[in-house]
Amino acid sequence: MGQNVRWKRTGLSTLILEFDSTWCPPSGSLVGEISAVFDCEVRHWYSEPKNGIRGYDCYDGGEHTDSNMEAEWPHSDDEGEVAEHEQPQLCLIRDTQPGERVMALASVESPGPVVKIV
Repeated sequence: MGQNVRWKRTGLSTLILEFDSTWCPPSGSLVGEISAVFDCEVRHWYSEPKNGIRGYDCYDGGEHTDSNMEAEWPHSDDEGEVAEHEQPQLCLIRDTQPGERVMALASVESPGPVVKIV
C-alpha cells in the first residue's frame, strides 16, 4: 500500500505524484484510486526479477480493466534481467486528441522507498 500521497500539476500535461511504498509495487486499490481521482487510464508495470514477480495492471476511471501477471518487462535485456539504470514505471495515460497521449512515468528513488510519478 502507498501512504503519504502528495500530488501537484505543473502544467496541463504534467502530473507529479509522490507516495511512500514498501519494496513491492503499489497495491491495486491505490493505483485504482489514482485513476479515479485524475479520471485517466493508469497502466502500472512492475518487475522484481529476484523473486520472479512481473506484469502489469490497468485501471480506467478507477475500474480495473486489464492485467497480465506473465507479461515481460518491456525494457529488459537479452537475459530477461532489468538493467541497473532502469526503474519500474507507472504510466498515467489520457487521450488528449486522437493518437496523442499524455504520460507520467514513475521511478523508485534510492535509497528510500519513495515512488515519484513525473
